[in-house]
Amino acid sequence: MKKNKVEILDCTLRDGSYVLNYNFNQFETSLISRLLFESGINYVEVGHGVGIGANLKNGKSFCSDEEYIEAANLAKKNNFSKVGSFCFSSNVNYDQLYSVKKSGLDFIRFGVDPKSYKKDLPYINYCNKIGLKVFVNFVKSYSFDKKYLSKITKNLSNEGAHGVYIVDSAGGMLPNDVKKYIEEVKKVVNKKFLIGFHGHNNLGLANANCLSAIDAGANIIDSSMMGMGRSSGNAITEMLIAILDREKILKNKININLIFDLVANVILPIYPKKLYDDKEILIGKSYFHSSFYPQLVSFCKKIKVSPKQVLQNFSFKKNFSLDDKFKKKIIYKFNKNKDSKIEQNTDQKNIEYINFKSFEGIKDLKKIIISEKFKKNCNVALTVCRTHKKDIQIKNIYSSNDIILGHIESPNSKTDLKIISNFSKYFIFFDEKIFIKERHKSNKIFKYSEKKILEESVKDFISFSKYANIISNNVKYNGKIKKIPKNKKSSLFILDDSLQNTQKVLKKMNYKFDILVLGKLRQEVTFYKKRYPLIKNFYKPNYGIYLCSEISKKISLQEHIKCDIGNYKINKKISITSGGQIENKGSVIVNSIKYPNKVIGISDGKGGLINNVFDNETKININKWFLSKIKG
Repeated sequence: MKKNKVEILDCTLRDGSYVLNYNFNQFETSLISRLLFESGINYVEVGHGVGIGANLKNGKSFCSDEEYIEAANLAKKNNFSKVGSFCFSSNVNYDQLYSVKKSGLDFIRFGVDPKSYKKDLPYINYCNKIGLKVFVNFVKSYSFDKKYLSKITKNLSNEGAHGVYIVDSAGGMLPNDVKKYIEEVKKVVNKKFLIGFHGHNNLGLANANCLSAIDAGANIIDSSMMGMGRSSGNAITEMLIAILDREKILKNKININLIFDLVANVILPIYPKKLYDDKEILIGKSYFHSSFYPQLVSFCKKIKVSPKQVLQNFSFKKNFSLDDKFKKKIIYKFNKNKDSKIEQNTDQKNIEYINFKSFEGIKDLKKIIISEKFKKNCNVALTVCRTHKKDIQIKNIYSSNDIILGHIESPNSKTDLKIISNFSKYFIFFDEKIFIKERHKSNKIFKYSEKKILEESVKDFISFSKYANIISNNVKYNGKIKKIPKNKKSSLFILDDSLQNTQKVLKKMNYKFDILVLGKLRQEVTFYKKRYPLIKNFYKPNYGIYLCSEISKKISLQEHIKCDIGNYKINKKISITSGGQIENKGSVIVNSIKYPNKVIGISDGKGGLINNVFDNETKININKWFLSKIKG
């Protein structure tokens, strides 16, 4: 590979938005941009997957074009940090282009059909005029003769474009194809003109095609974290960094460990596909054989160095094992650098959060729930309880691994119906005190107990804590509950609205204690700590966890009854029964009758199992049935 220095343009926040139905929010855009810039990547593309102006024609994104650009612009590290967006000229006018420039856009990339590129020239010229760096992406490059693209490239260079891209839109190009296209367009431009490559990964060749493009003279390459992008995705940022760093052809140093952290902690939770493990990437980069990895871990533990640091800093291409000579080199390297300091960015001005107090009603709640739904492959539900206030109250959005839960307080039955109408696609759980008429019920409307959730969360807080005494006028919580050594004795004071003469009780306390608050304090905690110095800590039961757990359990049970329970007769001898239903002795029990993936055992006809072993004929018949279910 030629030592052609190259930049990476990360397009996770643009091409990756296809995966989320264009639902990156401002916080994610700002946070991801910041970490990319901090890592050393200078070009970050943001916005609607189809580009500027696509909100009106190709499906609405969570934010406007200007909001995405402003969020990324605030996250810049220095003057080298550049924010860009994609665009089809058919989707925009000059006013929109001026607006995004004003919002902080540094570069723009026009998706151009090479056979009709002249219609894009006025927009290219206008963007040059207002100070944007302009690139042209040749859409479906493989569909055109390379000499024709070369001719267009020369014309575009004369028109003021700063660079062009060969684009493998379908992900079907081979490395040699890419090389020929890049070499051809490279012939007609000067060294300042940028040649880029944007590849998709349908044949698993996106990374290889990037390397071929660089070898042919490309100096800017597109990629996204985890390959997140349209269709099968893009070249993979974290892998390309490892390769290009090893080959010493990155134009500037990039902190791959920061990218690994960004992938693991930010991208993976909203894009739950197979993670390209950072260890495996570094093993490939360093030519280290994975069978020796346990030895490396053991050695690194002794010298107090991370295995990833070793793989990042050494090549094992000519070393077949971790021998003593090589170990000495590692020890010398890290002893020499042990006093080096790692810079940490403490500037968090770009960090945002969802402010539920700013929600104006159902419309805002629905918007955020739809956005979160595209980022997590899980159930969505609402819980509704009564409020004494006149207007609807959006209390919170709770989230766990398997559910996103909007919690609403509704003032009356009229608002209840409005909630049902607006969230008809989702599960809605009304508190048992709320009456819903039969004609308004559907197969997604259920009951739950607000009171029970709170009581269970308090009981579990007490159960999992080490308090010798519980002080409350609620008999469910009151009294001694555990034997604890005298030197560890402590008390918990449960503060709720039902506790009369609270301040009198607090004054009588003559030893240190914690307070569990079930409602909302009338004063700030500092007021109580000054007045009652024996108070150690204030706590609240984690209501959200219990609510998510209870609702998830109810949804799972409903889905189990709907999809899993049932029976099927294969022949006169063999019948299939799902767990949750009792059938004749000898029935084969599976986990689900509709979507089976496990055989549980053989029924005893009483609700239990017997120890009989399946004979071969039964196994063959069961396998055939499973296969028929999988094929649908």
